[in-house]
Amino acid sequence: MLKEGNGAIVRYIVEGERGECVAFSTTILAISFRPEKLLYLAYPKNIESRQLREVSRLQTHIPAKISINKSHTYDSENLLQGLIIDISPTGCRFTVHVNSGFLALKKRPVFVHVLSPIDNSAVVISAHVRNNQMQGDRLSVGIEFAAHEQQKMQNLLAAYTIDIA
Repeated sequence: MLKEGNGAIVRYIVEGERGECVAFSTTILAISFRPEKLLYLAYPKNIESRQLREVSRLQTHIPAKISINKSHTYDSENLLQGLIIDISPTGCRFTVHVNSGFLALKKRPVFVHVLSPIDNSAVVISAHVRNNQMQGDRLSVGIEFAAHEQQKMQNLLAAYTIDIA
């Protein structure tokens, strides 16, 4: 029950490259209802955090495209074009500028198309959309690569000289 003097446990997820859950317990000092509903909390004695990702991600700026169908080529007009803003061998965060009428990508299988810096050929990686979030006019999509694509991803990261230990 939210009442002055009662205890409260606060938990929140830090997105982006950190990918962690932060939590603390505290006491409710006051509650206001006007002009907005607000809770005033005592500063916590301990703050706990827990990594949600098995492998940390490295920030990047790699142009990429997403398709729903593997048969599409890199030059196809049916691909969603954007940037990989962070990456690891197991997943990435893809961001794209979107129009106001754009529907978010639902949790579903997708294919990530990335040009190899070695021979400029398109590398297609099977993946699955795990989450998405609108940030202004940009859609940020959390993508998990298929387990059988691990070696392909390691080779691609090496070609981009991205070393994730």
